[in-house]
Amino acid sequence: MARQVAATPDAPAVLHAGRSLTYRELLDRAGRVARRLMSAGAGPETVVALALPRTADLVVALLGVLASGAAFLPLDLRYPAPRLRYLLADAAPALILTESATLPDLPADGPPRLLLDDHDLALPGAGEGEGGGLPEAGLRPGNPAYLMYTSGSTGTPKGVVITHATVVNGVRELAAVAGLHAGSRMLASSSINFDVSVFEIVAALTAGAVVEVVRDVFAAGDGNWAGDVLHTVPSVFAEMLAQSGGKIDVATVFFAGEVLPAALVARVRDAVPGVRVVNAYGQTESFYATTYTVPDGFAGVGGVPIGTPLRNMRAYVLDPGLGPVPPGAPGELYVGGMVARCYHGRPGLTAERFVADPFGPPGRRMYRTGDLARRNEDGFLEILGRTDHQVKIRGIRVEPAEVDTVLGTYPGIARAVTMLRPGRAGRQAALVAAVVPARPDADLSARTLRRFVADRLPSHLVPAAFVVLDRLPLTPNGKLDMAALSAVVSAPERG
Repeated sequence: MARQVAATPDAPAVLHAGRSLTYRELLDRAGRVARRLMSAGAGPETVVALALPRTADLVVALLGVLASGAAFLPLDLRYPAPRLRYLLADAAPALILTESATLPDLPADGPPRLLLDDHDLALPGAGEGEGGGLPEAGLRPGNPAYLMYTSGSTGTPKGVVITHATVVNGVRELAAVAGLHAGSRMLASSSINFDVSVFEIVAALTAGAVVEVVRDVFAAGDGNWAGDVLHTVPSVFAEMLAQSGGKIDVATVFFAGEVLPAALVARVRDAVPGVRVVNAYGQTESFYATTYTVPDGFAGVGGVPIGTPLRNMRAYVLDPGLGPVPPGAPGELYVGGMVARCYHGRPGLTAERFVADPFGPPGRRMYRTGDLARRNEDGFLEILGRTDHQVKIRGIRVEPAEVDTVLGTYPGIARAVTMLRPGRAGRQAALVAAVVPARPDADLSARTLRRFVADRLPSHLVPAAFVVLDRLPLTPNGKLDMAALSAVVSAPERG
C-alpha cells in the first residue's frame, strides 16, 4: 500500500456513508494504530482481536493490525457470549482492538482492550495524520496474517492460521482476475469473519482501487450503487436479483462459497448486460484456490466449473489411495500450494487434514477438502458434491444437490436446497426441499413442484414435501445456515 500512497496519495481509498479517506490518510491512520499496538506488545506471532462496526475505521484497524506484525482475529459481536469467550480463550489474543460503543457487547473478562476512540489511539481528522508511514515490524512471509474460526465436526470451532505469504499470493492473483486497477470501485460487503473480506479490502487497496464499506451486499441492489467488482454467494445474489428487479450496476461479479448454478449465470447476464462473471473456489484453509471466468455464450447446465488453480496453487482429484483419477472420473479434491499453516492449537487435526503432497516439491502439503470433484473435457474442475454429506432414503443413496439442480431450472424458483428430514414418531425419513420464489406470482404449490421434479428424476429423488421461504437463513459469514434450515424442514408435515 505504501507504493500506492506514493503514486496517488490524494486518491480516495475507503468510502463509507459519505465519508472518504484518501490513501495518504489511510496510511497515516493505519501506521498510528500499528505503532500503538506494537507499544502494547503486538508483533509477529501474536494475535489482536478486532471487534468493530462496519465503518471506514474498520479498514484502518485491520491494516493497522497487519502493519504491527500481528495476526487479526475477527470477533462478530452478534455471536452469543459463550462463543465469544471460547474464541478469546482458544486464540489467546494479546489485545482486543475495539471502541467504546462495543465494549458492552464483549465478555467482561479477557485480554486488555485498546479503544480506537480513546485519547491514546483517537484517529486524527482529515489532514491531521502524524505521518511516518507504516512501522517496521520485522514480518516474514510465514508469519500469520489472520486467524479465522470455522465450524468443527466435533462441535467446537477450529481456528485456521493463514500466513502473509498466502494472502499476498491470493490477492495479487485475484486482483488480476477481477481486473482491479487504480480508480476501480470494490464493494466491501462481507463480514471480516469471512475471508472474502480480505479479498475485498486488501486486493482492492493493493491495486489502487476504492473500497466502499457497506452493511451487506444487498446495498448493491437498491439502485443507488454502481461499481466495478462485488463478491457474493450465489444464493444471496439470486435473492438480490429477485428483490431488486435487476437494478444492479456492476462490471464484474465474483461468486464463491456455494456451487454456482448455470441457470443463475443466465439470470445475472439477463439482468446486468455485459457483466463479467467469475466463479471462485476455496475454503478458509486455502484462502482462494481456483477461478473460472465464465465465457460469453456459456450454455452449461448444472453447476458452473470452478476452473483452474491460481498461480502457486495446485489442485488434484484423487482416489482413496491418493492416486490421480482419470479425466472425467470423480474423486476427492485436494488443494496444494499456498495453503494455511495449521489449525491453531490442533496438531492432530492439522496432520489429518493437511497431508504430504506427493506431487509437489519436498516438504509441501496439500489440504483435503472433502469435496467431490472431476475434471471436465476442457480440463476445468467441477464440484460434484461432498464426500461426507450423502444421505440414504430407504437404502438408496441420494445426492440432494441433484434435486437442487433440477429445481433450479424451474422458472419460478430463485434458490432451492434439499435436505433429509429424519424419520421420527412414525414418520419415515424423506427429502424436503426449501424453495425461495423468484417472483411473487410464482406457482410453488407442492403438486406443481412434485410433478416438475417427477418429470425429470426417478421417484426416490422426488421430495416428499416443499417449504416455501421468503429467504434462506444465513450465518453471520453470509453462508447458508444449514442448522436453521434443518429446523424449518423438520417441522410438522408440509405440502
